[in-house]
Amino acid sequence: DLTIAPELIAAFPDLRIGVLTARGIRNTGTNADLQTLMRADEAALRARLTTETLVQQPAIIAWREAYKKFGTKPNEYRPTAEALLRRVLRGDPLPTISPAVDAYLAIETEFYLPIGGYDLAQVTGDITLRFSPGGEAFLPIGGAAAETTYAGEVVYVDADKVLTRRWNYRDCDAAKITPESTDIVLVCEATGAGIATETLQQCMTQLSAYLQRYCGGSNTHQILDGQTATQITL
Repeated sequence: DLTIAPELIAAFPDLRIGVLTARGIRNTGTNADLQTLMRADEAALRARLTTETLVQQPAIIAWREAYKKFGTKPNEYRPTAEALLRRVLRGDPLPTISPAVDAYLAIETEFYLPIGGYDLAQVTGDITLRFSPGGEAFLPIGGAAAETTYAGEVVYVDADKVLTRRWNYRDCDAAKITPESTDIVLVCEATGAGIATETLQQCMTQLSAYLQRYCGGSNTHQILDGQTATQITL
């Protein structure tokens, strides 16, 4: 299951999380059509925005406010979607990692919402989004040494490890999506009322279509709204 802790819902009453579970995907190689899409998305983003107008977008504003609320300075640790979009606006290409990851990075340039995920084979037990009590060990992707969480930061965890620090800032190495991953879960969050539920729904529908097109397998998705639904079976 994936569960939102009650204290997090109390602190972020407008929170909605899109959750997509994909099984039996093919995540190897480089897809030429997907690469073409990514280049087109980069060009379209640069035509729409600059780094100055990026920070005026509702999704970016909402995430910067969320980071401040749980004690993280957004200029020091940028929310993941903002960090990615800034790199593209500066002229960097979207990274090529694997078809599933490439597909959701392309989606981020279209909706400005953060997307991240895990290899379900590397997740132990249930996933929970909660506040950290502090002092929890965390090894980031590509990290050489373990970090330690601070009290009050928002984290995704499973039964025995922190999966993501600062809500969506950095994922752990142990559960990262790799070319060998066949069953994955992806999450996309809207933290404030400034991000319309309709936008999140459109984002998840597009994400589902991209995964089906570029990775095959099967996938399902739904939205946890923090009020009527706080748990989903993966």
